Amino acid sequence: MTRLTHDQAKRLAHAAADKCLKPKERAALEAHLADCPACRTDVAQLNWLHAAIARALRSRWATPHRSPIEMAARVRNRMQLNTRRKIVAGLAHAMVRFGSLAVVMTLAFGFVTQWRATDSDSTASSALAASDRNNALSFEFESDTDTSFYAVSSIGDNEPWQIPTSLPNGSRDTQY
Repeated sequence: MTRLTHDQAKRLAHAAADKCLKPKERAALEAHLADCPACRTDVAQLNWLHAAIARALRSRWATPHRSPIEMAARVRNRMQLNTRRKIVAGLAHAMVRFGSLAVVMTLAFGFVTQWRATDSDSTASSALAASDRNNALSFEFESDTDTSFYAVSSIGDNEPWQIPTSLPNGSRDTQY
């Protein structure tokens, strides 16, 4: 049998801690450990670490009162919970997408409505301007020196309106 190097002995020691050695490999490791105090120290530390990890896992995860059926039920419940979480997250994501689409559609509708209103306003303001010209007030003076005047509307109201005017001396007067 060939002698093991320190690196080969360390790899075999790790496999031995996991109980994965073949009998031939175990014999080679034991022969090397009998002759090498440094590797014996490494294996002792490795065995201590392996035992400490095993104790920690048992204290954290061991459930002495649970049967395999109970453990299977816990796993199944956890899987169902994860499935429900995924469904809820998917629905929330879909709702965010739908809400974003609704906001975009509302904005688009508002812009189109505003654009149409602007077009109809320009047509309406042209019509209103023409209408204003037809309904505008006109002022008629009786003579060049007279300071009284009448406001006459073209909508058929030929009755004079009361409009305050200024007289040449600066006083105010109301004319009919």
